[in-house]
Amino acid sequence: MANIFDIDYEKQVKALIHPDYRISKTLAYLYSIIKPLQYLRDLVLGEYKTGSAYADWSSGSTYAKYDRVIYKDNSVYESKTSSNTNNLPSGAANSSTYWRKVNNSFIGYDERISWNGQIIVFENALNRYFRTSSPNRIYIVNNNSAGIGFTIYVKLSVFNALGANNADREFRIRQFADKYTIGTGGYYAVTTY
Repeated sequence: MANIFDIDYEKQVKALIHPDYRISKTLAYLYSIIKPLQYLRDLVLGEYKTGSAYADWSSGSTYAKYDRVIYKDNSVYESKTSSNTNNLPSGAANSSTYWRKVNNSFIGYDERISWNGQIIVFENALNRYFRTSSPNRIYIVNNNSAGIGFTIYVKLSVFNALGANNADREFRIRQFADKYTIGTGGYYAVTTY
């Protein structure tokens, strides 16, 4: 069954128009009207479902118009200009001049929907989102003492790369973890190792 992720507006127009009016001129006119809708659908829903595999943003790279990157907030950004060099996708006063945020996460809905609070799956989700690998993996330990349901352990070097100070770093981890810790009452700790 087709869903909103799979909509092809050209096929929809052709299916909805009476066969007597399916001449090339009429179809070309209608396609030109719905082209912006198809672009927006592709922009917002296409990679939202499947995820993105773009390169990380680099200050030394030059980006053409419509090039996409993954920035340090794990969001996907699209260059709005040609010869886009050393312009931050987010956080700078002029970011919106050069970049458009396409998705809040490079990880697609198809993958995220399978995540839940089970430790192994949750650890994998954290490591995937923060792009860590052995020996820098994030891990979780259940502990029922002192009202803390579990502790998320983050390698110090990974933790330090997440922000300017400890509050910002922990906020980034909690911002992601809170989406998947339903039922814990939010009682978990974040610490480094």
